[in-house]
Amino acid sequence: MTQYLTALILCKVAPLLYNNHKINNSIGVTTMTQKLILISLDAVGDHDLELLLEHRAFRQLRAEGTMVRDVDSIFVTNTYPIHACIQTGVSPFRHGIIENDIQDPNKKHWPWRFHVRHLTAPTLPDRATRSGKTVCSIMFPVTGGANIRYNFPEIPGNVSLAKRIALTLRNGRPGFILSCMLRFMKQMLSAGGHADDMIVSIAERMIERKPFDLMMLHLLDVDSTKHRFGPYSDEAKDALLRTADRVDRILQAISSSPDASQYSVVVFSDHSCLPVHTAVHPNTMLKAADIHPDEAFFHSAHGCCFLRINTPEPSEKIVDFLSVFSSTPGVKRQLTDDEMHTSGADSQFYCGYAAEAGYVFGQFAKGQHGYTLDNDKYKTFYFAKGPSIAAGQELQGGSLLDICPLCCDILQLEQWPMEGHNTIF
Repeated sequence: MTQYLTALILCKVAPLLYNNHKINNSIGVTTMTQKLILISLDAVGDHDLELLLEHRAFRQLRAEGTMVRDVDSIFVTNTYPIHACIQTGVSPFRHGIIENDIQDPNKKHWPWRFHVRHLTAPTLPDRATRSGKTVCSIMFPVTGGANIRYNFPEIPGNVSLAKRIALTLRNGRPGFILSCMLRFMKQMLSAGGHADDMIVSIAERMIERKPFDLMMLHLLDVDSTKHRFGPYSDEAKDALLRTADRVDRILQAISSSPDASQYSVVVFSDHSCLPVHTAVHPNTMLKAADIHPDEAFFHSAHGCCFLRINTPEPSEKIVDFLSVFSSTPGVKRQLTDDEMHTSGADSQFYCGYAAEAGYVFGQFAKGQHGYTLDNDKYKTFYFAKGPSIAAGQELQGGSLLDICPLCCDILQLEQWPMEGHNTIF
């Protein structure tokens, strides 16, 4: 029944939206000399590589390309700020996506920053498009309304199926989206809180049938599984192996392509995930201290929280509250000025706090992220494989900000000012 309902929604909504999106390609035709597939593995930590490297796909990436381990993520370590960093090569205070969502005590549901209008820095897909390259994005965060030829944006948040479909069509490429949805309807509606099988099926079909220069895709199985069952659960291990299978499918599709020698692949993790046993609810504590949300409100970002006040300076009541709050079990420390600045949080919030390992601010989940970078087992990684990349090379350190300049060099795009550096070649 759900399949028929979805098909009906698609037929009703699509004609209204089909001509909504135009591509700004200012230079000309797509070149076919370099192809790049950028694969995001949500919530896969560096320590997870011990399992993943037993799988054929990751052994191949390691043997045929460069593996970079012990890589710093970006604070705030949540999906949307990090994926904006991957696209721009700059920190959140420069690109403008400081957190996943926009929390407001006066609203029941909080909107996410999925649209490119929130970005204040140049992006990889836009520069690729303007350079005459064809871009495909499949569920990659912060691509709503983007200048992308084949765009199936991720629309997160607590919205109905009908609204999610409408927002997806309105903010992506309706013809491409409709074709993918109708072709892979069963995979789109599969349970599990993600659509990874559909995403990989779309990628395989694109590799087989459609010319493109840059493809970006985002796999969520591990993230949703770790939230539900915990990062060290058997279910999380199974999700890691399923994800490795999906990466393998993409690698096999490339190897079967007649232009396989033109492909480069970059596989990265956005952040790790820590186990949680207790949730702290800072806004409930504000209410108990008789501080109204119109006076002060905490934005809870899981591993950290940020206090917004609606006066130039905090009242004496708020100062007294913060003195008590900072010694609450589960509150590790106040965020440093540098953490507030690089995350962009100082533009909207008075101060912020880090959670202890095992604790989370706001909604409880058995696994969470959003923590500061000074936690154990909280590093990330990336692999790069392609014609210009050394085989069997293993490096350590650096930051996820290094991925965007690497991608620009692979695609032979002129770089804009970035904080990261291509450390591979």
